Amino acid sequence: MTEQEILRVLNIGQLTTREIATCMGYTDLELVYPIISRLILDGKITICGYATDPISLRTVALYKRTYVPIISHSDDFVQNKWKNKGKYGTK
Repeated sequence: MTEQEILRVLNIGQLTTREIATCMGYTDLELVYPIISRLILDGKITICGYATDPISLRTVALYKRTYVPIISHSDDFVQNKWKNKGKYGTK
């Protein structure tokens, strides 16, 4: 998992850590947290709000890219991953 992969997934829009991990095919959120922290410090993503995680029932941060390329919605990699997973990996 790399920073670029997470940035590509965030082209979808505002996502929680669990949604990012699920979209990328991971179940361990501890793999995603350090990369998200680096991206925040680099100014590439930002916390844009909060949501309730349906699995842990905790309030969690929503992340978004600070800059989204215009071609983001035609990114087959992201669209296929998201379409096949379902929200929160419930499919």
